[in-house]
Amino acid sequence: MSKKIINLAVVIMVPIALYLFFLILRPKSFGKMNTVYIIFTQSFITCMIAWGMQYLAKMGEFDLALGAEMLLDSIIAALLSTRFGIAGIVVGCLVSAFICGVLKGLLYKAMKIPIMILTIALIYLLGAFGGLITHSAALTISYEYTFLGRAPGNIIVFILTGIIMYFLANKSVYGANVNAVAGSGGIARNNGIGVEKTKIKSLVLSSMFAGIAAIVQLSHGSGVTPSVGLDSIQNIMQPMMSVFIGFVMAQYVNVVFSIFVGSVLMSIISNGITALNWSSAIYNVVVGAILLLIMAYMNVAKAYSKRHEEK
Repeated sequence: MSKKIINLAVVIMVPIALYLFFLILRPKSFGKMNTVYIIFTQSFITCMIAWGMQYLAKMGEFDLALGAEMLLDSIIAALLSTRFGIAGIVVGCLVSAFICGVLKGLLYKAMKIPIMILTIALIYLLGAFGGLITHSAALTISYEYTFLGRAPGNIIVFILTGIIMYFLANKSVYGANVNAVAGSGGIARNNGIGVEKTKIKSLVLSSMFAGIAAIVQLSHGSGVTPSVGLDSIQNIMQPMMSVFIGFVMAQYVNVVFSIFVGSVLMSIISNGITALNWSSAIYNVVVGAILLLIMAYMNVAKAYSKRHEEK
């Protein structure tokens, strides 16, 4: 128990130390409670997307279409909100997310191609479809329908999503199957686990988590603008980084919490660079450097673990 408390304290100190670093550099911005609220609000959306991504990421796959899906989910939800209000936003995002997830699963099963390649193609298709629906125009929702984008609505959605994530990752047969496939697809298949079926379920789940995040994002921003091409990939870079950071910290705390910490870290970095009036190029350099460090650490840790097993 004492070891768990120490591990938890170490993990929590990482975002606190980073926040103090930016507080020293920019006390006027980071000394306000509103900044803390903004950081956590942004991390909610990032974390929910990352929670959905982590299942495929464990198996070495990446769903790059989630950003385009979220835009399409938000477009359909915004259109439905004019007639059904908040219910239209919730149902629109979730139904659209489910359809996108099933579509990805069917295409993956039929075409037998890597998920990353499949989802890159879907980015163009989903983006074009969203542009056709709106005629490339921005959509907005009424302020009275933004409850789920501000406290306490966004907090409630985040906590409920976290509970679902914890159950799936730690208490379900599906979560155990994902861990088995991540360990060795061949061994998992020989033990009766459907590797392809597990990946298809993960595709649907990643879409559903992205759909929940789209509800909060649309409600928070009060609008959505269609995007074409690969621009929507930028929307999932922070969640992807949060997944990698979460995997590194998962050796100390539960992966549900470690991914949340990773999301908070990315939100602090994003707000810190903005507060310092640094260019977006510097942000990209920082994110790229963090990614390289994480990948280097994961490779070294994997090599050490392999040598230890051989001994």
